[in-house]
Formats: sequence, structure tokens, C-alpha cells
Amino acid sequence: MFELAGLLFNIALLFAVSAVIGCLYALLARVILRPRPRRRRYVVLAALLPPFFAAWVIACAIVFAAGVPGEGATIFFGDVSEPLPNGYVLKATGKRPGDAWIQANSKPSAVVSGIGAIEVSAPFVFGAYARADDRADPNQPEAGRVYFALDTRDAGNRVFGNLDELNGYAGRRVHLVRPEQFRSSDPAHRRRTRIERVIWFAPPAVLTVAYLLFLLRIRATPG
Repeated sequence: MFELAGLLFNIALLFAVSAVIGCLYALLARVILRPRPRRRRYVVLAALLPPFFAAWVIACAIVFAAGVPGEGATIFFGDVSEPLPNGYVLKATGKRPGDAWIQANSKPSAVVSGIGAIEVSAPFVFGAYARADDRADPNQPEAGRVYFALDTRDAGNRVFGNLDELNGYAGRRVHLVRPEQFRSSDPAHRRRTRIERVIWFAPPAVLTVAYLLFLLRIRATPG
């Protein structure tokens, strides 16, 4: 219920911001068309472009959520779902991104849970377990923090009592990031993400430039 209320609030905020941007679009259109008569309909159309773009973004989000399994929770509620090597996935909820878990695509149960930071060095997943008050940098030695190294080839998970032990096992200094900051290097996932961003943002950008050129053409037309 709270997630739905938050989603509706974010949608309302998106349209409110788009309305403000629409006013700026209209102001720019008035400035460009100032020497020309009968410019009102072009100014109104300019004001309507940002709300149309907001509707486009929401429509794309709905299509992506319906077409890609698990994408809806990521888009609408800020959940984390990032592919890891050998069919594993990093998961976290938008409300508690600092308490993530790793599961295999073929199994519903978590292989490792309570994760507060992570790094991938295929086939290994290095990480730190979350703490109740986890504001410290997981890359700095800290008493009481527990680390792990998951081998995705056989699901073997080794636990370490300090950062030096983890670095020694990795053979280098690991660089951990929080689950909400982690981005998978899986080629298919990155390609899909790029395509989604192009579909989301390219049409509004192209239409904005095209309409600006259209207004400038009207201004330059004699009569």
C-alpha cells in the first residue's frame, strides 16, 4: 500500500515538474516568435511538450515492466536486480537496498543474504555483510564487520572476519560498493539497459530539437 502511494506521488511529481518545464518551453517559444503574429497555438503546443514527454516515459516504463520479468519492481519501486556470473542475481528492495541478497535464477531461496556491499570479479562475488548501523566505508578496516567470497561456479561461500583476510583471498585490494550503486557487467543486461534509455529519452530530445528548429523557421519566414 505504501509502495503504491509512493509510486502515485512520484508520478504526480513528474507531471508537476513537467508542467513547470512546459512553462519554460512556452516562454522560449514566445521569445522566438515575438515578431510573428498568431503565435499563440505554437506557444501552447510548446507548453504541452514536457507533459507529453512525461506520459511517454510512464508508457515506456509500463511496456518495459510488462515485457521484461522483474523489471517492474526495479522501475517503479527502485528494487535492485543485477545479473551476476553463472546465473546468479543480486536482489534488494527499494526500501532496504543495504540489505541485499544473492540468489540463483533457478532457485527461489537466497544463496547469500544480508549483504551491505559487493564487488564482482568473475567468477567470484566479494562482499560485506550488512550491519544495523551501516554508515562506514566497507573498504576500510572496521572491527566487527564480516566479509564473504562467493564462488559462483559451485556456490561455495567463504566467510572472513576482516577486510585484510578478504583482500588476501582475492589477491588484491577489493573495491566494494553498496547494492544500489552496483551495476552488472553482463553484456546482455547492459545492452538492454542502453536500449531502454535510448527509447526513453531519445524521442523527447529529438522532438524538442525539431520543434525548436520549426519555430526558428517560422520566425525566419517572411510575411
